Amino acid sequence: MTQKSKISNFINLGYISFPYGLKGWLTFKVLDPELSILPSLNEWYLSDPHIENRYPLPVYYKVLQVSSKGKKLTVKLQGVNDRTQAENLKGYQICIPRDSFPKTNKDEYYFIDLIGCAFYGMDDKKLVQIGFVKDVLDNGAHALLKIVCQKDMYQSKNNQFIFNSKNSSFEMLVPFVNAYISSVNIKSRRIDSIWSVHF
Repeated sequence: MTQKSKISNFINLGYISFPYGLKGWLTFKVLDPELSILPSLNEWYLSDPHIENRYPLPVYYKVLQVSSKGKKLTVKLQGVNDRTQAENLKGYQICIPRDSFPKTNKDEYYFIDLIGCAFYGMDDKKLVQIGFVKDVLDNGAHALLKIVCQKDMYQSKNNQFIFNSKNSSFEMLVPFVNAYISSVNIKSRRIDSIWSVHF
Protein backbone atom coordinates (compact mmCIF):
# COMPACT_ATOMS: atom_id res chain seq x y z
CA MET A 1 0.00 0.00 0.00
CA THR A 2 1.11 3.58 -0.63
CA GLN A 3 -0.19 7.03 0.14
CA LYS A 4 -0.63 9.58 -2.61
CA SER A 5 -0.48 13.17 -1.40
CA LYS A 6 -1.96 15.05 -4.37
CA ILE A 7 -5.31 13.27 -4.66
CA SER A 8 -8.38 15.44 -4.05
CA ASN A 9 -12.14 15.25 -4.45
CA PHE A 10 -12.51 11.86 -2.81
CA ILE A 11 -16.02 10.39 -2.85
CA ASN A 12 -17.02 7.87 -0.19
CA LEU A 13 -18.67 4.97 -2.02
CA GLY A 14 -18.77 2.28 0.64
CA TYR A 15 -17.04 0.72 3.60
CA ILE A 16 -15.22 -2.40 4.74
CA SER A 17 -17.55 -4.51 6.83
CA PHE A 18 -15.84 -7.73 8.02
CA PRO A 19 -12.86 -9.97 7.32
CA TYR A 20 -13.62 -12.99 5.15
CA GLY A 21 -11.59 -16.13 5.75
CA LEU A 22 -8.00 -16.30 6.92
CA LYS A 23 -6.07 -14.97 3.91
CA GLY A 24 -6.86 -11.27 4.10
CA TRP A 25 -10.08 -11.17 2.12
CA LEU A 26 -12.61 -8.50 3.13
CA THR A 27 -16.34 -8.10 2.74
CA PHE A 28 -17.53 -4.64 1.75
CA LYS A 29 -20.76 -2.75 1.20
CA VAL A 30 -21.64 0.04 -1.21
CA LEU A 31 -23.60 3.00 0.11
CA ASP A 32 -25.93 3.09 -2.86
CA PRO A 33 -26.80 0.44 -5.47
CA GLU A 34 -26.28 3.11 -8.13
CA LEU A 35 -22.62 3.26 -7.18
CA SER A 36 -21.93 -0.27 -8.37
CA ILE A 37 -18.75 0.91 -10.09
CA LEU A 38 -16.68 -0.17 -7.07
CA PRO A 39 -16.20 -3.80 -8.19
CA SER A 40 -14.95 -2.61 -11.57
CA LEU A 41 -12.18 -0.36 -10.23
CA ASN A 42 -8.67 -1.69 -9.63
CA GLU A 43 -7.59 1.09 -7.28
CA TRP A 44 -9.22 1.95 -3.95
CA TYR A 45 -8.36 4.44 -1.23
CA LEU A 46 -9.23 3.58 2.36
CA SER A 47 -9.93 6.24 4.96
CA ASP A 48 -10.04 5.71 8.71
CA PRO A 49 -13.44 7.11 9.83
CA HIS A 50 -12.10 7.67 13.35
CA ILE A 51 -9.66 10.34 12.17
CA GLU A 52 -11.23 13.80 12.17
CA ASN A 53 -11.42 15.65 8.84
CA ARG A 54 -10.09 12.55 7.05
CA TYR A 55 -6.44 13.45 7.67
CA PRO A 56 -4.06 12.02 6.71
CA LEU A 57 -5.23 11.44 3.15
CA PRO A 58 -6.85 8.12 2.30
CA VAL A 59 -4.35 5.33 1.67
CA TYR A 60 -4.04 3.73 -1.76
CA TYR A 61 -4.58 -0.02 -2.21
CA LYS A 62 -4.38 -2.02 -5.40
CA VAL A 63 -7.40 -4.28 -5.90
CA LEU A 64 -6.26 -7.80 -6.77
CA GLN A 65 -9.63 -9.50 -7.04
CA VAL A 66 -13.32 -8.88 -6.36
CA SER A 67 -15.77 -11.71 -5.85
CA SER A 68 -19.56 -11.82 -5.54
CA LYS A 69 -21.41 -14.61 -3.74
CA GLY A 70 -25.10 -13.85 -3.67
CA LYS A 71 -25.44 -10.45 -2.03
CA LYS A 72 -22.01 -10.73 -0.41
CA LEU A 73 -19.20 -8.73 -2.01
CA THR A 74 -15.61 -9.61 -1.14
CA VAL A 75 -12.30 -8.09 -2.15
CA LYS A 76 -8.60 -8.98 -1.95
CA LEU A 77 -6.33 -5.96 -1.56
CA GLN A 78 -2.59 -5.96 -2.14
CA GLY A 79 -0.71 -5.93 1.17
CA VAL A 80 -3.59 -7.39 3.20
CA ASN A 81 -2.48 -10.99 3.63
CA ASP A 82 -4.06 -12.36 6.81
CA ARG A 83 -7.13 -12.02 9.01
CA THR A 84 -5.38 -9.77 11.53
CA GLN A 85 -4.57 -7.21 8.85
CA ALA A 86 -8.13 -7.47 7.56
CA GLU A 87 -9.54 -6.94 11.07
CA ASN A 88 -7.60 -3.68 11.31
CA LEU A 89 -9.45 -2.30 8.27
CA LYS A 90 -12.96 -3.02 9.59
CA GLY A 91 -15.14 0.07 9.20
CA TYR A 92 -12.76 1.90 6.90
CA GLN A 93 -14.43 4.03 4.23
CA ILE A 94 -13.78 3.19 0.58
CA CYS A 95 -13.00 6.44 -1.22
CA ILE A 96 -12.51 7.02 -4.92
CA PRO A 97 -11.27 10.20 -6.65
CA ARG A 98 -14.18 11.69 -8.59
CA ASP A 99 -12.15 11.78 -11.81
CA SER A 100 -11.78 7.98 -11.61
CA PHE A 101 -15.50 7.47 -12.24
CA PRO A 102 -16.33 6.08 -15.71
CA LYS A 103 -17.87 8.69 -18.01
CA THR A 104 -21.64 8.65 -18.21
CA ASN A 105 -23.74 8.68 -21.35
CA LYS A 106 -25.87 11.65 -22.33
CA ASP A 107 -28.71 12.23 -19.84
CA GLU A 108 -27.10 9.84 -17.33
CA TYR A 109 -25.86 11.15 -13.99
CA TYR A 110 -24.22 9.83 -10.88
CA PHE A 111 -26.42 10.41 -7.85
CA ILE A 112 -23.47 11.97 -6.03
CA ASP A 113 -23.28 14.72 -8.68
CA LEU A 114 -26.94 15.66 -8.22
CA ILE A 115 -26.64 16.19 -4.47
CA GLY A 116 -26.20 19.86 -3.65
CA CYS A 117 -27.65 21.14 -6.92
CA ALA A 118 -30.10 24.02 -6.78
CA PHE A 119 -33.60 22.82 -7.69
CA TYR A 120 -35.90 25.09 -9.70
CA GLY A 121 -39.62 24.76 -10.30
CA MET A 122 -42.43 26.72 -11.90
CA ASP A 123 -44.45 29.57 -10.39
CA ASP A 124 -47.03 30.22 -13.08
CA LYS A 125 -44.63 30.47 -16.04
CA LYS A 126 -41.59 31.66 -14.11
CA LEU A 127 -38.69 29.49 -12.94
CA VAL A 128 -37.88 30.03 -9.26
CA GLN A 129 -35.62 28.16 -6.90
CA ILE A 130 -37.50 25.81 -4.60
CA GLY A 131 -34.48 24.54 -2.68
CA PHE A 132 -31.52 22.18 -2.93
CA VAL A 133 -31.07 18.48 -3.58
CA LYS A 134 -30.26 16.94 -0.21
CA ASP A 135 -30.20 13.30 -1.32
CA VAL A 136 -31.14 10.96 -4.16
CA LEU A 137 -33.14 7.81 -3.47
CA ASP A 138 -33.82 4.83 -5.70
CA ASN A 139 -37.30 3.33 -5.43
CA GLY A 140 -36.61 0.66 -8.06
CA ALA A 141 -38.62 2.25 -10.86
CA HIS A 142 -36.71 5.55 -10.94
CA ALA A 143 -34.69 7.94 -8.83
CA LEU A 144 -36.28 10.40 -6.40
CA LEU A 145 -34.74 13.76 -5.58
CA LYS A 146 -35.06 14.70 -1.91
CA ILE A 147 -35.40 18.48 -1.91
CA VAL A 148 -34.89 20.62 1.17
CA CYS A 149 -37.11 23.64 0.58
CA GLN A 150 -36.01 27.20 1.18
CA LYS A 151 -38.16 29.82 2.87
CA ASP A 152 -38.17 32.50 0.18
CA MET A 153 -38.19 31.08 -3.33
CA TYR A 154 -37.44 34.49 -4.83
CA GLN A 155 -34.29 35.03 -2.76
CA SER A 156 -32.19 32.06 -3.86
CA LYS A 157 -29.03 33.27 -2.11
CA ASN A 158 -30.40 33.67 1.41
CA ASN A 159 -30.27 29.93 2.22
CA GLN A 160 -33.16 30.22 4.68
CA PHE A 161 -35.23 27.08 4.78
CA ILE A 162 -38.79 26.17 5.66
CA PHE A 163 -39.21 24.33 8.96
CA ASN A 164 -42.10 22.13 10.04
CA SER A 165 -43.79 21.95 13.45
CA LYS A 166 -40.96 19.73 14.74
CA ASN A 167 -38.39 22.37 13.77
CA SER A 168 -37.01 20.13 11.03
CA SER A 169 -36.38 21.39 7.51
CA PHE A 170 -39.30 20.81 5.16
CA GLU A 171 -38.47 18.24 2.50
CA MET A 172 -40.22 16.82 -0.53
CA LEU A 173 -39.56 14.05 -3.04
CA VAL A 174 -39.55 14.75 -6.77
CA PRO A 175 -39.34 11.94 -9.35
CA PHE A 176 -36.18 12.30 -11.42
CA VAL A 177 -37.89 11.55 -14.73
CA ASN A 178 -38.30 13.41 -18.01
CA ALA A 179 -41.94 14.13 -17.23
CA TYR A 180 -40.83 16.57 -14.51
CA ILE A 181 -37.15 17.37 -15.12
CA SER A 182 -36.49 19.74 -18.01
CA SER A 183 -32.73 20.22 -17.74
CA VAL A 184 -29.71 19.28 -15.61
CA ASN A 185 -26.50 21.32 -15.58
CA ILE A 186 -23.90 19.66 -13.36
CA LYS A 187 -21.29 22.37 -13.99
CA SER A 188 -23.71 25.08 -12.90
CA ARG A 189 -25.06 22.86 -10.08
CA ARG A 190 -28.63 23.47 -11.23
CA ILE A 191 -31.69 21.33 -12.04
CA ASP A 192 -34.71 22.89 -13.76
CA SER A 193 -38.13 21.26 -13.60
CA ILE A 194 -41.80 21.88 -14.30
CA TRP A 195 -42.59 21.01 -10.66
CA SER A 196 -45.02 23.54 -9.25
CA VAL A 197 -43.88 25.70 -6.34
CA HIS A 198 -47.36 25.24 -4.92
CA PHE A 199 -46.65 21.62 -3.98
